[in-house]
Amino acid sequence: MLLINKLRNIFLKLYFYFNDKILFKDKFGLSYYLYKNSRPGNSFSIGVRTDDTTVLYTIDKILSSSNLIDNNFIHCIDVGGYIGVITLMMSKSLQKVKKKWKVHTFEPFKESFLRLKENDDLNHLRSNIIINNLTTKQKFWMSPYLESKVEMQKVEEVLVLDNKCYIKFLNHSSAILSSKKIKILCDPWFNGSAFNGWSLLDNDSHDITNLYFDYIWISHEHPDHFSIPTLAKLKTSQTFLYQETKDKKVKTYLENKGHKVIELPDKNQIKLNDLLITSVSCDGYDSC
Repeated sequence: MLLINKLRNIFLKLYFYFNDKILFKDKFGLSYYLYKNSRPGNSFSIGVRTDDTTVLYTIDKILSSSNLIDNNFIHCIDVGGYIGVITLMMSKSLQKVKKKWKVHTFEPFKESFLRLKENDDLNHLRSNIIINNLTTKQKFWMSPYLESKVEMQKVEEVLVLDNKCYIKFLNHSSAILSSKKIKILCDPWFNGSAFNGWSLLDNDSHDITNLYFDYIWISHEHPDHFSIPTLAKLKTSQTFLYQETKDKKVKTYLENKGHKVIELPDKNQIKLNDLLITSVSCDGYDSC
């Protein structure tokens, strides 16, 4: 196996010396292009794009559930779609059980957006996948991927999910989920850097103290999701939603700052006012 991996890596280095992308079919049956700077060697070695294995498995299990076989419209949101692998998994899974579904994908970076579009076109799912590169202040490099104003209005309308709740994209992986009775702020990162150099496309896009919400949900403790500089701006005690973990590090930190934390047990459903929420742990640290 070690020899095979070495030979494969040699082949890929030679291949990418002359080419920018290679068609790849992963172990979930998804077809998409891998690119020179998207770690193709690791993807070929493990049979799926690097870092996505558990997330893809979880998405497939949830969205392929027989509980979804009904007449209601299903909407899925992929914030930070990168090259589109998560979007394609959502689409593949929903096709098994649903007649009415849409996947809405946001990707603001030019290079990633064009790759996302390319992989979307490769799978001929245009009618069910809506991709968008609008940033919060709509001032960056290109206009919306959807060409006409009429189509753009449709995007805004369908994000009102069955007249029950809607999702508003804010920045990076941050969004606000609103039902008729409550608002949940997700993964707020509005200022400061992360991972010793990551920066936001739109730094200081929002002031967390000026946003209205009832809860803050944190998916995991990476600094572009659990942003200490952003949370430090909170002036009052807030209620956080966070996956139940053994080490309790995030819970303890937030409680020491005077906040309340509602732990979300893995795969257990809880009711928050008019919303039913199920947290699913991924890769032992992330959650969705």
